Amino acid sequence: MAAAIHFSLLMIHTAYDLDRKRLPRTWLAFHLGTGLWLAFLRCGLTSLSWVTALIPGLFVMAAGLLTRGSIGTGDGWILMAGGLACGGIAAAEELMLALLLCAGFSLILLAAGKATRKTRLPFAPFLALAELVRLALHGWGVG
Repeated sequence: MAAAIHFSLLMIHTAYDLDRKRLPRTWLAFHLGTGLWLAFLRCGLTSLSWVTALIPGLFVMAAGLLTRGSIGTGDGWILMAGGLACGGIAAAEELMLALLLCAGFSLILLAAGKATRKTRLPFAPFLALAELVRLALHGWGVG
């Protein structure tokens, strides 16, 4: 159930990211709050799994700071919410698959002459597609 909720919120982020090239803070806060609630239901307050659940999102946020905004920090918030909702391993799988999908799409755009090395792509759609693939492989009931 947590994965389905996370995926539903990812679809909202995808729509905003494709339309406005920005992720609204209100939806990010709602997603993070939902992730915290689901983490509490899944493992309680004393588990260390909360810390590991945040690592993929913190990694993306750090990359956003190091690249001076070339990578959006909103994607890091999405991954932190997903990590809290579904677990750190699920968020790491989602991130790695999204990076592979984005790289493949970027190569196609570069080869077709539709993009340059500096072209910015919204990342939320790749996170949503990665989560969909992850859920297809692992099942909707599994976090």
